[in-house]
Amino acid sequence: MRVCSALRTGSFAAFLVCAVALFGAAVAFNAAVAMAQTRLPTDAALRSGMSDIRAAVIDHHTLITHRRLPVAMAQKFKTRVTHTITAIRTTTGVPADVRAALDPLLETIDASAGIIGIGGDSVGQVDALFALTKALETYGRTFDDPDWKPIQER
Repeated sequence: MRVCSALRTGSFAAFLVCAVALFGAAVAFNAAVAMAQTRLPTDAALRSGMSDIRAAVIDHHTLITHRRLPVAMAQKFKTRVTHTITAIRTTTGVPADVRAALDPLLETIDASAGIIGIGGDSVGQVDALFALTKALETYGRTFDDPDWKPIQER
């Protein structure tokens, strides 16, 4: 900003210095945005599994938020999500660095499904649903899954 404040003097040289500085800042900003938009690679097993988890959340979302999820359905939800996470971990062929980014999300999803799977009329289930939904949103922002849709798009 100090360099650009020299524009008040009306000097053409100051204008050029400011233009070069702003151009450099714009290039740096564009590079940062490009790096932030680089998503981690996925494979069919990962995409399919995450899609199945998303579908399970959509199928049970209203029952959980209205605290009307029967215990048997809650347990089936937990089992479905847990089996899907196991399948993702055993069948995906993504590189180690991608797995390192994926594992915390899967842990959050698994823990949240476990809380939801307890069943009953619990505010904890709603909190767990919120955490699970956040993990799915993070997956959508972080991983390159061209068919991924946020939960809200049902």
